[in-house]
Amino acid sequence: MLSYADCAALKISVIAGGRSPEGKGSRLSGATARDALVELGANAVLVDLNSPSLVEEVSRTDVAFVAGHGWEGEDGKLQGLLEILGIPYTGSGVLASAICMYKPTFKTLMEARGLPTPKWSSIHLDSADYELSGLIEQLGGAVFVKPASGGYSFGAGVARNIEEIRAIIRVAPAYSEQPYVAEQYVTGIEVTVGVLCEEGSTKVLPPLMTQSFTEFYDERAKSDPNLRNYVCPAPLSAATIKLLQDQALKVFEVSMCHGFGRVDFMVHNDGLTVLEMNTVPGLSRDSNLATMAYAADIEYGELIRIMLASAFNRPTYIP
Repeated sequence: MLSYADCAALKISVIAGGRSPEGKGSRLSGATARDALVELGANAVLVDLNSPSLVEEVSRTDVAFVAGHGWEGEDGKLQGLLEILGIPYTGSGVLASAICMYKPTFKTLMEARGLPTPKWSSIHLDSADYELSGLIEQLGGAVFVKPASGGYSFGAGVARNIEEIRAIIRVAPAYSEQPYVAEQYVTGIEVTVGVLCEEGSTKVLPPLMTQSFTEFYDERAKSDPNLRNYVCPAPLSAATIKLLQDQALKVFEVSMCHGFGRVDFMVHNDGLTVLEMNTVPGLSRDSNLATMAYAADIEYGELIRIMLASAFNRPTYIP
């Protein structure tokens, strides 16, 4: 177990930022985590993923705390670099990071393992009108469109016709060179469940329900507390909570994640649907993961210590 004394003996690089649209949120996560590590007594420095001296800066530290969201920080590329450098790092490895970030692969895996996820198809800016029209009809008249490798709902939206699909894709030039996913628009109660692991013990956190005052839980609602409300523990039946926690753990294990993560669900009359798996959740003190940790009597500093410990209790080889 990584003790507080152990933390104080470490020099830690907290890696955040990067070129993705999620870079701003990543820097907030990184700065908040860095401050918590300093409070634990560690020598923690914030390193920007875009720094030309990234390798040199990280190589001067004992361990990397990954706080990158989106491209490069969360999709396996940073994890691969750290593997090659031989620097311990927090969270999931290369393969799990890549799987969970790239939605077509993640959704294919969920389907293969019998986990419920919305019907979907990959689309592109140059997809033909007849393809999009047929897809909308096949998926029930409304589709949720999002970049294949995006998060925080950037570049995402609900579409009910071809023009609206194309408008969503055109509005997000940062994602224009990658495919999008169009999936069945599922409504219900949006719930997220955190998973924390330490020393062979796995803890599934109390589910958090999000009430969004926008059409869906978009980037505006995620950034503005006036546009959404968190309720944790979620006011759901004991049976539903158990099902959510069991499914969250299964998603975590099937995706080969390590250390920590957060699984997003939609709860509806037919049960629940897996939306996404987040391998590097947001880390502000009022983030989803921190809120769920508080509900489990885990203070923010302890949450960060548990996350840091994931760098030292990973298997000898992790894909």
